[in-house]
Amino acid sequence: MVDLEPVEASVSPAVAMETITADEMLAHVAFLASDELAGRDTPSPGLETAALYLAEGFGAAGLDPAGDPGSFLQRWEYVQTSLKTSETTVAWGEETERVELELAEDFFMLPGGEETVIGRLLFLGPIENLISEGAPAEASGRIVVVTTPPSMALGLGPTRAAEAAGAAALFLVLDPGVSSERLEMVAGIIADAGLPWQTIPTLGLSWDAAEAMSSAAGSDLEQLAGSDEAAVVETNVASPIPEFEVEIRTSVETD
Repeated sequence: MVDLEPVEASVSPAVAMETITADEMLAHVAFLASDELAGRDTPSPGLETAALYLAEGFGAAGLDPAGDPGSFLQRWEYVQTSLKTSETTVAWGEETERVELELAEDFFMLPGGEETVIGRLLFLGPIENLISEGAPAEASGRIVVVTTPPSMALGLGPTRAAEAAGAAALFLVLDPGVSSERLEMVAGIIADAGLPWQTIPTLGLSWDAAEAMSSAAGSDLEQLAGSDEAAVVETNVASPIPEFEVEIRTSVETD
């Protein structure tokens, strides 16, 4: 960070406002939002172009540079993380009965925590319960499971709430109305987005995948989704496995 001394404005706010026109503001916004900048991803040529455009504007306005020596820009090292899709899996069961979900078909993932997580499930009902009340003490070491609304406007709040209770991972069960095309699109965007490593892995499971997982654990997803009380999914009654566990494997590469 650069420490700056406060300065007095050379003109009053009222006078400065007179220099701002709607056409000029529209021109700035139109350029920064144009196809030429291709979304200004971090990092990207479009982001560089936008930064230089703003720096030139600062210079034209008579401002003094306070970034890197002699510059309006301040750069820092950015580590880009992307998923190795073929090696990122969710699975349960042993060998001959092993079920393995596929990234972009059955789930999307925000990577985080350990590269391999194995844990039992704790169902907490709607995601609103996790956001408003947090996760209970029983979440420690478990994979927390919540249902989500059709909008999929989730943010990182649920992940932080689950992590605060010591959860090993978070499963977001997507609404049945979320199409496979939409899940695939979200998975692709996340896999290539260079997102920072989270504290715990957060996965969005298709309704069908979550239903298969619940069934394998001897539970009914519809019944769980209709209950507001936390439920520990423990024993697979159709298998000799004493405790039903799910394995999450995350494989990433960094640039």
